[in-house]
Amino acid sequence: MKSDISELLKPEIIHSLSGLELIAKVVTEEMLHGLNASKTLGVGGDFNQYRSYQPGDDARQIDWKVYGRTERYYTKLTERETHVRVKFLIDASESMLHEEIGISKMDYAKVLVASLGYLTHLQGDALGLFALNESLLSFPVKTHQQYNHFLYQLDQITPSGKWVNDPATVAQIHNPKEKELIVMVSDLHEYNHEIYDVIKQLKTQKNEVLVLLISGNDERYFNYTGTIMFEELESNRAIKVNASELKSKYIEEVDQHIETVRDDLLKGGVTLQEFIMGEDLGKTLHLFLSKRKFLN
Repeated sequence: MKSDISELLKPEIIHSLSGLELIAKVVTEEMLHGLNASKTLGVGGDFNQYRSYQPGDDARQIDWKVYGRTERYYTKLTERETHVRVKFLIDASESMLHEEIGISKMDYAKVLVASLGYLTHLQGDALGLFALNESLLSFPVKTHQQYNHFLYQLDQITPSGKWVNDPATVAQIHNPKEKELIVMVSDLHEYNHEIYDVIKQLKTQKNEVLVLLISGNDERYFNYTGTIMFEELESNRAIKVNASELKSKYIEEVDQHIETVRDDLLKGGVTLQEFIMGEDLGKTLHLFLSKRKFLN
């Protein structure tokens, strides 16, 4: 993650609507600048792409609606024919309260979703927002013009309890009659495949499903020393371990588990990307664009 983004990733900034919007704009505009500098642009030709206006560009290609929302000039590189509904599904169970360097997984989830939501907003697609714990929290956002409302609802999400345990939940999230991209953000901490089962139910022939796995850097690479006590946030179960004795086996098993889940989901047409707290957000936005392209 670039230094100017890192400087913005502070709880007091993330937890304010203006701060969250600022982060989303900076992340997205950096990615758009990267597309402009790329020879291949990184996404398909039938996708409606933007880049910053440069002297000599055809002024007729300036998107004035985007200018009205961003006060920045962008030119359209291509046109696309259809719009889709993009729905964001956030794991709001208590394990998302895990913190590293004062920032929780939920904070990172909000930054990711705010950035992807802003990109969706620029593309003119409709937004939807859901949070899942032991109940389903739905925040309907019906048009692409409601990005500020989207941010407000995103800011209201507070992790608590466990993952939802109701098969009927999926029917409330996905509309099989609409062309949709569902982006699920979770740490995938589960007891008995309950998250995995929901993901499988979400995927249909008509939609695309992208799972963003959020892992803490210390959690992922076991950056601990000495004898430590781990406590599970959702069950309060605690275990004492010797970090040096466990580290290599822990990393090996986590690697294997993630690859197994990734392969199983891929067989069902679902893409999983791991995002480790502190990494560059750019690759996540690129993957989002590629999944959006498949629905054209």
